Amino acid sequence: MKKLELLNFFKPLRLIGLSALMLAAVHGATTTKSSPVPTPGPSLTDYVVRPGDVIAISILNEDKLNGQMSALKIAKDNTVTLPLLEEPLNLSGKTVREIQQMVIDRYKPDYLKNPFVNVRVVETALRTVNVTGQVNHPSQIPIPPERGLKLWDAITQAGGLTRIARPSRVSLTRTNADGKKETFIIDAEEINKHPDGKNDWPLQPDDFIDIPEIIM
Repeated sequence: MKKLELLNFFKPLRLIGLSALMLAAVHGATTTKSSPVPTPGPSLTDYVVRPGDVIAISILNEDKLNGQMSALKIAKDNTVTLPLLEEPLNLSGKTVREIQQMVIDRYKPDYLKNPFVNVRVVETALRTVNVTGQVNHPSQIPIPPERGLKLWDAITQAGGLTRIARPSRVSLTRTNADGKKETFIIDAEEINKHPDGKNDWPLQPDDFIDIPEIIM
């Protein structure tokens, strides 16, 4: 009788132990399977192309056309010529995403029924800004295509300000799309007070930045 009671006593313990092992196994399996989701790299679909850039256009299942569009250099007038199309594409001010839709619209429906188009930038033309005046290394500063360049970064890359610089009166001269030049007077000291860069100025290719000296 005592032996039977002892067996009945240990039976629930065996069930509890088995349940604990099963929970541990499930937990272990879940932990093993979970992994951090990779963060995608910077996208260039919103990159605005300009003369000198080289783009590649590919259309699904159109190998013959793709061979003619693997390295298209954008001309000085912002155009590229595509096979089968009589008129060149004007890419002035267009992003990669917009070019993709333009290609679809031009080939559909006369040439291709439902074209699946991919556009990518193969090579970017060198884009620079000029930093002169009271910086330690007046020079041309390249603009990274994937993230752009702001005013304070350009000044920093030009060696920073000299002792006699007057950063409260930095001039930025920019040539607009219509060819007209526009000059802005910027307080770079105010920009430097905000490390988050919210007051900084995004630069455009061929911007001319001049830092004057302190008036004694």
